[in-house]
Amino acid sequence: MSSADERLYQAVRRKDVDSASKALQNGASANYVHIDKKSTYTDCFPVLYAACQEKNKELVELLLAHGADPNAEFDQSAVWGSEHEPCLFAALNPQRPSADIVRVLLKGGADPNLPRVWREEWSHEVSATYVAGIRRNGEELLALLREYGARG
Repeated sequence: MSSADERLYQAVRRKDVDSASKALQNGASANYVHIDKKSTYTDCFPVLYAACQEKNKELVELLLAHGADPNAEFDQSAVWGSEHEPCLFAALNPQRPSADIVRVLLKGGADPNLPRVWREEWSHEVSATYVAGIRRNGEELLALLREYGARG
């Protein structure tokens, strides 16, 4: 991790496109993963996932243009299990699903068939089409996912 990487992550969290661009120009990696250790779990946030959470299309486009992996996954390792969630699921967030972010990710090469995975005593996977189908504007999201090859 470089200080430029962490400046990039903080700029994304602030939705500051200019500062994010400067951090990338100064050597930050568009694939940087911010690690946040808590007492009982560790969150690993790819910077692209954070941009998707913030619903900032311009930041998502900027990071993809600088080589961010559109299939990067948020990971949480905890005493109770682990969770792995591709960036696409951040764009499908139940409170604010964003067809614009989903479209940008899919155009950038995101795999619409990567599942969200929880591992506890058992493994549980959820597809993007399932998640899209239960969201507001779900029909639009489903059509978009299927346009890019989503199954289910």
